[in-house]
This record gives sequence, structure tokens and C-alpha cells, in this order.
Amino acid sequence: HIGPQYWSMTMATPKMPGVPFSIKLVDEMAGYDSGDNVIAPIDSVVTKAQKREKITERIDRVVRVPESHKTLTPPAPIAVKIDLMRTCNYKCGFCAHTKIDRQTGSMDWSVYLGILEQLKACGVEEVAPFFFGESFLHPRIADAVQAARDAGFEYVFLTTNGSAATQAKVQACMKAGLSSLKFSLNYSDAQQLAEIANVSPKMFDKVVRNIKAARAIRDQGGFKCGLYASYIEYDSVQGERMKALLEELAPYLDEV
Repeated sequence: HIGPQYWSMTMATPKMPGVPFSIKLVDEMAGYDSGDNVIAPIDSVVTKAQKREKITERIDRVVRVPESHKTLTPPAPIAVKIDLMRTCNYKCGFCAHTKIDRQTGSMDWSVYLGILEQLKACGVEEVAPFFFGESFLHPRIADAVQAARDAGFEYVFLTTNGSAATQAKVQACMKAGLSSLKFSLNYSDAQQLAEIANVSPKMFDKVVRNIKAARAIRDQGGFKCGLYASYIEYDSVQGERMKALLEELAPYLDEV
């Protein structure tokens, strides 16, 4: 269960009782944590000259339950995530991806196009062509964004761990009409990345470079794509650990 205004084209996320962490910034997909507790957004750090809607405000608008939805026959949700491919190159212990059946392969393209058509007909406003997998590992992620825009969706968003968000892929997605790209920065440095995601610590610098490159691509191309980041507060000192990284990346992001 993710929330009455969010559907996902996949199985429900299994509960992970006893996981000792809280989420610092609400992810687009999550209105609840693993214990079905409502997750509250934090104060945001917004860079100057940004007039677009804050990502936290958008998430709040999506996951909250308006009176119109408190019925046995509610209207369609505002946003839907479509699980195009479940592959991920990280193995984070906190993520439901490590708890579910890791099916390989990708959704048939005709099925994806059919889902987009049906969602549009239902009145869904926003879509994301990802869910459990890492967005930029899908070989046709830019095509997926383009297909969503062609289907009439004005807001198409992605979340990524940043490791595979190369300049070429990010530029292709922005050209296709990507509205929002959010980086999951669930680590403060290379050592913590290795411990949490079970990957090489060398990935850390790669992610930082990709985030900075994404901003350059947006600015140089004049693309209207929001750039955001979120992180998990594993304990009472994680926020302090994150300060140096967030200060470094703040000029490149619209909101953290």
C-alpha cells in the first residue's frame, strides 16, 4: 500500500518490520514507511531563481487524501509509477527491492504503451516509468519518457541512485520531456555508500559528477526539468553527516 493517490503497476511493497530508520524527505512513491506510518516532509533547502513548485509540496499534494477520495469509488490517483524493469545495481539493506522476488527482464513495450493509454483515459495526471528498479539501467528510458509525453502526460518524473545517470542518458531524457529527476543520496561519503549499497566506494564520486553534469545539461539545453535530491536519516546524526555533501551539491539542485 503506497497511498490512495498513488498506484504502482507492480506488487505491493512488502513490510520490513524493525528497520531502524526514518525517511528524511518523502520520496515520490512513498506516503508511508515500512510500518505504515505516515512520513512527514522536512524543511527544504531551495536554490535561488527557482520558481517551480517545490518537490515537497508536490509530494504532499499527491499523497494526502482529499475528501473526494474518501469513498468506495474514488477517482483515479494523481500519479502512477510503472515498473518497467526491476533491475538495480545497488543492494541497499533498507530497500524493499532486496526483499521481493527479483524478476529479470523488462515489461513488454506494447504493454507499457497500453498502460499509458489506459491511465490517461482514467484521468491520471503524472507518470513515472520506473518503480523498484534503477531508472537509468533501462535501455529505453528516454523512449519511455517520450512515450509518456506523447500520450499526453505533462509531468513525467524519475528517481535514480545516480550511478547510471550518465550525461548521454540524462540529456536524452531531458530532450524527451522529463519534468523531474530526483537523486536518492542515502549516504554521506564513499565509505557509507559502500556499507549501505554494497557497491564499490568509487561509485560515490561518480554519482557526484553525474549530479553536477545533470545541472550543466539542463542549463545549457534550456530544459525545464527539476533537479532534486533526498536522503534517509538512519540515526540522529545522519543529518550532520550529510551537511558537507549537501553544501557541495546545493548549487546544482533545486531542492534537497
